[in-house]
Amino acid sequence: MAEADIPAEDFRGRLIDSVDEAASLIPAWKRLMQVAVSRNPFFDPSFLLPAMQYLGEGKVSLLALEAPQRNRKNTTSVLCGIIPVVSRKVYGIPMRTLEIWKHDQCFDCTPLIRA
Repeated sequence: MAEADIPAEDFRGRLIDSVDEAASLIPAWKRLMQVAVSRNPFFDPSFLLPAMQYLGEGKVSLLALEAPQRNRKNTTSVLCGIIPVVSRKVYGIPMRTLEIWKHDQCFDCTPLIRA
């Protein structure tokens, strides 16, 4: 079966701060789970969204990596990656970084990246 949603090489990322906005990605997210390099069950939407809501204390964002569909114009973009991130201070330096979020019930932090 040929893939209908092949991404172009024009990737862009966006931070999603609300669980409701992240839930709007569920159909594309489930497709990403099917074609991911590593199918991390802890980053499945049915596991990650409740974890963000109840364990994230409002501090977790999703980094969504997207690209337009190859050979198709004016269509929805292809979801190519999902990474839950939190902002952290860097050892007393006045700057912040993003790092992959790992909560107590998450045993694997491998990001979902499209193969």
